[in-house]
Amino acid sequence: MITSLMSFEGVPSFVPAMSPEMYMGDFNSIRYEPQKQHEFVKMKLGGSEVLVWRCDGIVDDQTLESLDVSQGFLSMEEEIRNLEHCKTGKVTNEDGMKKLKAENPGLRVIQSRWVCAFKTQEKVRTRIVVKDYNHGATAKSLGFSSPTPSIESLHLILAISATRRYRLRSLDIGHAFMHSPLNSKVIIKLPLSVSLVNGEPSYMMLDKALNG
Repeated sequence: MITSLMSFEGVPSFVPAMSPEMYMGDFNSIRYEPQKQHEFVKMKLGGSEVLVWRCDGIVDDQTLESLDVSQGFLSMEEEIRNLEHCKTGKVTNEDGMKKLKAENPGLRVIQSRWVCAFKTQEKVRTRIVVKDYNHGATAKSLGFSSPTPSIESLHLILAISATRRYRLRSLDIGHAFMHSPLNSKVIIKLPLSVSLVNGEPSYMMLDKALNG
């Protein structure tokens, strides 16, 4: 997507919408209309009950295209079930969060948001992603790397397998990040669309990793 930036000092310039000049870290993929009653489902998460609220609009985080709201809401429910299944953390309210911070002076509180993407014609993928920002060492400098293989590696494996008549099998680990234990204390503020039953914002003390 290309967008035009008007300037009083010259002709309009054109930059990609996701370039550093245009990207906003607080961009939200889901939208709620004000002054409107919204549906919700009650779900278990981290030792508590939470309400997951149905939104009015969803856009793809990369292409900014509108996505199917019903599919997106089902995916939001699936994400909460995955968090619960993997025992990702304990849910608390704001008072509980403040108590945890008092007991753990180095505890960090990080915001989170929904990130949505088109998967297939029948499926929209939604994930809760932490909105952390790098202020020091990068993952690369610490020796961490993504497990996603490069296309060159895939081509090499296929070529070797073809010449040696190997049989290949593949597997996909669902919600892989949530299987990784954390070695530090981190608490996240869940998106406001995942509230406590009384409507208060919910926080989660993480035991496992999340996307982001």
